[in-house]
Amino acid sequence: MADHKICPYPPCFILRYLIEIASFICVCILVSLSKNDPFEEHTIGNLSKYFKNVLDQDNTTLIAKESADNIIKNVSSGPDDNIEKIKIRKLISESFCYEIQDNFIRFKGKKLSSIFDLNYNKIHKISIADLVISCVLFVSLIIAGITIKNNNSDNCCAQTIMVISLLIYFLALIGRFILSFILFYYMEKGDLEKYDDFLDCKIVKSKVFKKISDINKYRNCFFAFVVFNVITLGIEKIERIYEYGKEIDEE
Repeated sequence: MADHKICPYPPCFILRYLIEIASFICVCILVSLSKNDPFEEHTIGNLSKYFKNVLDQDNTTLIAKESADNIIKNVSSGPDDNIEKIKIRKLISESFCYEIQDNFIRFKGKKLSSIFDLNYNKIHKISIADLVISCVLFVSLIIAGITIKNNNSDNCCAQTIMVISLLIYFLALIGRFILSFILFYYMEKGDLEKYDDFLDCKIVKSKVFKKISDINKYRNCFFAFVVFNVITLGIEKIERIYEYGKEIDEE
């Protein structure tokens, strides 16, 4: 009879512990980062603070931008299709940058959230729910792990506790997976990509906006949380294969 062992205990509890701790840390960071909306707290002021090509003279904002007619003329005169496509993409990119710049002019004196809405409030609430579920997952996993380690099959109470703990764990795991999808939805629905593309504009003083909000830390933490959830599901699949192989050997 073959001896199937993937880790010291039948479920991979040690790996699960590490992943749950990592997921818990990611959720804590998300809760902390989404607690306050920096775009709601920041008021749009002098445009020269945000853009490289803005000059304020007598309260009049002068925007130094190339004429769209000249750009289109240069595009149409390109002899090579690839060059033409590159110029068109450049035109679209510059058009986007100046469109956002026009929004800064229009919403001057108002909150930055008038231009960029990253759904901080909704993400904060979902992150708190994820944090609660992560705590339930971690506690139930510890209880189940201790019960399995003791391996007291004669104790009905211990067996009942183990079954209940594992049931709570799997239900919480499903709940957290669903919340991860909802979190992903609000991340994508918000202006995260729009804001990120805006920071790539040559006319933007990106360092100023990075002080307002560390978007990379915010996004990387979220994606790390999603990856840990996927790994957890992968472990579930491995354990099922392990159990299936064990049953075949016993037969």
